[in-house]
Amino acid sequence: MRILVLAAGKGSRLKPYTDTVNKCMIPIAGCPLLQHNLLQCLQAVPEISEIVFVVGYRKEQIQNYFGTSFQGIKIRYIHQKKLDGIAGAVALAANALPGEPFLMTLGDELLWKPNLTEMVESFSKTGVDGLCGVLPGKSLTEIRNNYSVHITQEGLIDQLVEKPTVPFNDLMGLGYCIMQTSTLPYAMETPISPERQQREFCDWLLLCIQQGLHFRPFRAGQGVVNLNSVQDLEELEKRFTGTTEDEA
Repeated sequence: MRILVLAAGKGSRLKPYTDTVNKCMIPIAGCPLLQHNLLQCLQAVPEISEIVFVVGYRKEQIQNYFGTSFQGIKIRYIHQKKLDGIAGAVALAANALPGEPFLMTLGDELLWKPNLTEMVESFSKTGVDGLCGVLPGKSLTEIRNNYSVHITQEGLIDQLVEKPTVPFNDLMGLGYCIMQTSTLPYAMETPISPERQQREFCDWLLLCIQQGLHFRPFRAGQGVVNLNSVQDLEELEKRFTGTTEDEA
């Protein structure tokens, strides 16, 4: 299995912090957020063949810090010059992801009390084309900032909506996903969203589903922080210093 890390964004909502630094490289408890993210993934997956970074804004900061390997695992960098969404990033990296599944993670997202080991095990047992990380019991506001999934009676995802006005349920979709390579051709075919001018994650998976691929949700952890604001930065610092209560 490979790890695919999407870390190309500019982090405009975190200005002025991101005027001079890639937001994934903002230090949290002594090391970059991206390093915490990678360590979570490596602890969950017993055999990683390669780490693939999709980089863009301030890419040299990531490249200089991590170099050509991390904990003995080879690193490959893909430069995303045009920031055209998650599906666009995956499509760009597709040629670097042959022959084995990949764990996709967003570089600015960090799970709290992750269930990634169980997620990898479930992926191996179920034989689906993809597992999408979710968190249950989330508020309307939280889901509106992410994506919503509709689940069939058989436990399969049959609909996804990016930043929904009315979510399907209380499940909040995350960037943590495990995918078979069968999903990659459809990332390359994902159309550009007229509204956001990006190749959206949900449009990619919907295209896969329309072509007969199967996806299931999986609770990826107890909580998550996606670094998009000063408040998120403060929340991460509190969690690492033990000054915040655990989520239920």
